Amino acid sequence: EEVEESVGSIHKGVVVTQVQFDVIDVGNFDVDSAKILFNHLAGHGYPFVNCKQFQVLESMIYICEKFEIQGPINEIVEAFDKCPVTIENVIEAIEVAERLGSVEKYKQLSEDLHNRAIDFARCNFASWQVILNFMKENQARIEIAAKIFKALKEDSSATLRWTIKDTENLRLQDNLSSHSFVVQNVLWKLKLADDADGNMVPWIECVNPNGSPD
Repeated sequence: EEVEESVGSIHKGVVVTQVQFDVIDVGNFDVDSAKILFNHLAGHGYPFVNCKQFQVLESMIYICEKFEIQGPINEIVEAFDKCPVTIENVIEAIEVAERLGSVEKYKQLSEDLHNRAIDFARCNFASWQVILNFMKENQARIEIAAKIFKALKEDSSATLRWTIKDTENLRLQDNLSSHSFVVQNVLWKLKLADDADGNMVPWIECVNPNGSPD
């Protein structure tokens, strides 16, 4: 009976095992980037493609590189392609592209992002009003803004993708068929017009400094 009681007391005991955790110091990185990344790794974060800030995506790449986390890299790179360039973040896009370009394995990502930013500027900085307002809003980063305008000035060519879905409607509303862009610091206009046979064909006009089409 004494033996059975002693054995019974052993079964009632609790064994405690000490667990060691590695601490990762992410103090030098963007807080939002660290939160999104580690929530994602834990399985309950939202997809990277929902991130609309290039700097946050960039910081996630650096965290992965620092701590040798390879799994999410491709997803983060894909998220760059899904993140839209806007008038509010085009300078951020150029800055991030320049920094990523200093890392050999991300040079292609850098080039793609830079080209997207310049393409956006080419099609959206087509008036002095827009340009002056843009410069006013970005005085603190005027050097980056100057790089954008320099790239537009030095452009020797441009590739435009233009989808026409309703030619009859465009025939009636000519202003909707026009698309302005900048190449070599000159404003160009792409539009549809009727040729001699009545067929709609694309036309490109150059607006000279006096404001009349050439």
